[in-house]
Amino acid sequence: MQNYGKRAGFDDWLEEPEHEQYLKAHARADYRQIVGITAEELTQIYRQVAEYAWPRYDETIGVAFTTYLNKCLFNAKRRLIKDHGNPAFLNEWFAPSLNATVEEGGVPEDRLPADTSETPETALEAKEIRDIAERELNKLRPRDQKIVILVVSGYSQVYVAKRYGVKQPTIAAIIRKYRDLVRVALLNAGYNPPAA
Repeated sequence: MQNYGKRAGFDDWLEEPEHEQYLKAHARADYRQIVGITAEELTQIYRQVAEYAWPRYDETIGVAFTTYLNKCLFNAKRRLIKDHGNPAFLNEWFAPSLNATVEEGGVPEDRLPADTSETPETALEAKEIRDIAERELNKLRPRDQKIVILVVSGYSQVYVAKRYGVKQPTIAAIIRKYRDLVRVALLNAGYNPPAA
């Protein structure tokens, strides 16, 4: 790889196929260590890190930009591991939907407690809870409904934020709002949801 330093712009540096491959290779190597992120999402994040690092790189220190960038990518990975490993994020990421299959993040039937066999009463209760959740979902704006469905289906908040062109805290706020609506509706219906 060539050391472009500040002789060219960042876009010129990124246009080189070997530099794009450099970022993709780092993302493919690192994404498994970070909960809730795909290699493609991490590649996008690493592009942003590289763009942020470009004007801060000092070519007079005698190292190539990629050497400096490597340290920046390592720091970004550590930050992501820390952020995605905190309990609040893990609860958000691993919370299954009300009717999730095992593939969608639900609990396998053989891992359920022995006394959870479905009876007509429990089936009716589950349907009522699902109806309440759907009714509360319909109270949200159409865009927010789609966001909730994507997150509940297993997409990471980072991915959904990029898809809708917003920041991840915006997605988290929409999910919190929806969960609060459902929690209040369940309490009003006589159910006792967790953390009510």
